[in-house]
Amino acid sequence: MSARRIDFAQALAQALARARASGALHGIQTETFTVHDGGMDFQVRWLSTLAQKDRAAAALGAPRRENFNPFLPPETALVVADLSATHLVLLNKFPVIEGHVLIVTRTFVDQQAVLDGADFAALADIMEQLPGLGFYNGGRLAGASQAHKHLQFVPLCAPPLAAILPQDAPPLAALSLPQLPFRHGWVRLPPALPAQLAGHLLTAAQLALAHCDLEPHAGMLRPCNLLATREWLMVVARRREYFEHAGTRVAVNALGFAGSLFARQRAEMDVVREVGPFAVLRAVAEPA
Repeated sequence: MSARRIDFAQALAQALARARASGALHGIQTETFTVHDGGMDFQVRWLSTLAQKDRAAAALGAPRRENFNPFLPPETALVVADLSATHLVLLNKFPVIEGHVLIVTRTFVDQQAVLDGADFAALADIMEQLPGLGFYNGGRLAGASQAHKHLQFVPLCAPPLAAILPQDAPPLAALSLPQLPFRHGWVRLPPALPAQLAGHLLTAAQLALAHCDLEPHAGMLRPCNLLATREWLMVVARRREYFEHAGTRVAVNALGFAGSLFARQRAEMDVVREVGPFAVLRAVAEPA
């Protein structure tokens, strides 16, 4: 846990105001539609920030060295909290949702390195105060755009996935949900005092990874996505970064499995509408 108590609601509001005033934060323009599929109302959004992110990456030119740290030193206007000896919290410069933050390690750690107690303590510090969804993209095949270890958090309090979650599952027992047609492990968390949440998240992640046959090897994870709230955690095994149809690619990160798909181009929205969200998810995840 952090050495001092941080008021994250206040820190986030101040960082958002500072970043907007300085121009450090890219504004979000969005178009959204809903697709009902498999008992879930998927939200499909075209986001201007994703195209801006692609243009910014292209402007950098030659690929950066493998261990380049894209987050440090951070832009001052994007810093939300100096969280602990191991982690910082930054605004995502290219947010997908208002209040989208990154939980990054201070020194370079590979994005597919095992998530440890310090990572979950940092996530729990935020989740104890702010309702929302934490997520992790374990490697490029799982939608990670940076090789430096980071989790993410968005104030998405009722993701579409919640509609199909069991209400009476035993705590800390990994399950496969019959409605999800891909390899995954879902774990309900027990009620937790603030000091307990990080430990519950770590235990649930270990159980979910084992359920998916994704135990780490030599300290590294196989491609996967992780989603977590105060009430549950889920891991999904990944095999592809994109779904491709008729020459159009739809990239999928962890939020896709929560029921939120994001498009860089409007043509991608048309593809999702045509084939259905679960067809996209089945194509990029390991089969059940």
